[in-house]
Amino acid sequence: MLLLTPDSLLDPHGVLRPFVCEALDAIGQMRGETGARLAFALVVRSSNDAAAVLSTLRELRLPAGPSQVIETNKPGVDATILGELQERFSVNDPASECVLIDAGPGSTDAALPPGLPKLLLEETGADGMSGWPAMLLKIARKTGRNAAENLQLVLPVLAAAEGVVDLLQVSFRPERIEAEGHCLISVEDSALGALSGLFLNLPTSFVIEQPDSPHPVAFKEVAEDTIQEAKAYIQSLRANGQLEMAPGETGQAEAGELEGMASPLLGQPTHYVETDETGRRILRRRGFN
Repeated sequence: MLLLTPDSLLDPHGVLRPFVCEALDAIGQMRGETGARLAFALVVRSSNDAAAVLSTLRELRLPAGPSQVIETNKPGVDATILGELQERFSVNDPASECVLIDAGPGSTDAALPPGLPKLLLEETGADGMSGWPAMLLKIARKTGRNAAENLQLVLPVLAAAEGVVDLLQVSFRPERIEAEGHCLISVEDSALGALSGLFLNLPTSFVIEQPDSPHPVAFKEVAEDTIQEAKAYIQSLRANGQLEMAPGETGQAEAGELEGMASPLLGQPTHYVETDETGRRILRRRGFN
């Protein structure tokens, strides 16, 4: 059973941590060693603490979330909440049946059972990963004979954390999992002028090794020939008037070049540049006429 603290779901500003929504959805579909769905609950000191978290989760209309709340300061609950865990969740030995998910190594609630295993979101693994994507990987690997099936639920979250979209192919082997997809890559070249640094979805792949590997998750760099093809693609779109530029995006010295050679024979531009919330300029396809 997973026991989630408020700090594991919300950052110090009360905002949901990155990938919390995807993580809760994945956990809600995972199965433990016995084949039963993983049980998880929100552990709080008071009902006020619970309300702050649950109201945020409800506002987002998450597909899954903590279905139970355990209040450690609730009147009538013994000092270590063992009775409540046993009565409500059939947990007889929390040290072997529960894992506490917390943000960092700060003070542990004294009401929690002693010796409770803990996983921390802020710990950075050997692969450089941290946060909920890395946490999901740890949780899935602790589910025994159902680990392989649960890793399939984790893959999309791991991929999204690294900017990988459109998983095309996944192969499962005893020692590793290999996956392929597309990743937003910045294409930089002075020859592109103001379009240098444009992000394109380019093919990439990554590997998840066994837990004892020094680098459990390894993303392969996009091949250089793929980068060169992307540069040529941008130049071709620009030269043929197929790239629509937003006002003020073309720059001064290269304005005529970047606007391309629009022509009635070519129709409307098939691509445009979109700036996302992080400031990345991304090449998007509008579709052919």
